[in-house]
Amino acid sequence: MRINPILADEIFALNDNLSYVYEEGVITVDNWYRDIQLICEVLENVSANAWKWNPNGRNFKDYQDCRFEITNKFPGVWHRKTEEVIKYLISQFFNETRDMSLVNTNYEFNAFKPIVDVNQSYQMHPHIDHNYNIITYIDGVEDGGTALYEVLPERLRKNTEHENLLVDISESEFKIIPAKQNRTVIFKGDVYHAGYINDYSFYKDNWRVTQVNFLR
Repeated sequence: MRINPILADEIFALNDNLSYVYEEGVITVDNWYRDIQLICEVLENVSANAWKWNPNGRNFKDYQDCRFEITNKFPGVWHRKTEEVIKYLISQFFNETRDMSLVNTNYEFNAFKPIVDVNQSYQMHPHIDHNYNIITYIDGVEDGGTALYEVLPERLRKNTEHENLLVDISESEFKIIPAKQNRTVIFKGDVYHAGYINDYSFYKDNWRVTQVNFLR
């Protein structure tokens, strides 16, 4: 048995002197983590369980959609700094005055890979979340990103991703936040959103990996 001991709070340390932009309801921060390659090495051989799986659904048949965590039961300096930075940005750009905190002290990730060929009109199911979403792009493929939906058919407003994560979004209107490794984006959770892939073939031999957190 091989154990790899880590100090998660230090591995996920933020970069110094972060720069950010705000445009159309989205805060974008590039070079979020100090050492993204170290993070990728830590995640290289992780075991990831199926996410929202049921025996009649399409997960592990048409695609693999997983969620996993690196636990951080005793968050320290870097977790507190991360929370402070996120709360500061939200207060500045969204005029948020409520007392909020991050939902997760653990480092939580989504991992996705197609099994069969997928038409681009089929994308991850739009959904809404907590007050604010914080997404960090981890993988180096940098294809697609996150779709923010401006017009969404009624049939897609009920979340059925436990049955099939991929749905036809061709009747929808949306804008794309482009994926870039080590980029963090923050936006309001009441905006329908979902992962978006331009070319599924890029992920046949790679995993699309994002870190997710929420402020509420």
